[in-house]
Amino acid sequence: MSLIKAAAASGALAIALGAFGAHGLKSKVDPAMLKTWETASHYHLAHSAALLAMATNSSALTKRAAKVAPPLMVAGICLFSGSLYLMVLTNKKALGAITPIGGLMQSGVGLRWPCDEARSGHVTQRHVTQRHVIQRHVTQRHVTQRHVTQRHVLALAL
Repeated sequence: MSLIKAAAASGALAIALGAFGAHGLKSKVDPAMLKTWETASHYHLAHSAALLAMATNSSALTKRAAKVAPPLMVAGICLFSGSLYLMVLTNKKALGAITPIGGLMQSGVGLRWPCDEARSGHVTQRHVTQRHVIQRHVTQRHVTQRHVTQRHVLALAL
């Protein structure tokens, strides 16, 4: 299955589960658990959109990021939202201990993807990093290497 189809299926599932929670579970679970279901479906949908963004901008990913990020995002969705869905359906609050693991997986993708994109040289005009701004500044202003401040060195290291 292509990544676009997987993202679309995940998004459709998030919408369906959100609707199920809003209408099917309303009278069956307490309001706090219903709020938990809402959180699960909200993050499920948001990360499905992120997965779709990865699929449609795959040329901006490094080879490593293209291999690692999508499966990590899918696993994060399953662990984060899936554990919350199961917690509501089974009323076993211990399943909430799994939730942060999925959140870390999703956050890791969200933090790592832009870094890989910048390092790979796949930087478009919209995605100009501070490093490229500084390099352009040094080139255009004829600043010699002696004049590069510690701030510039730190920014270039990022």
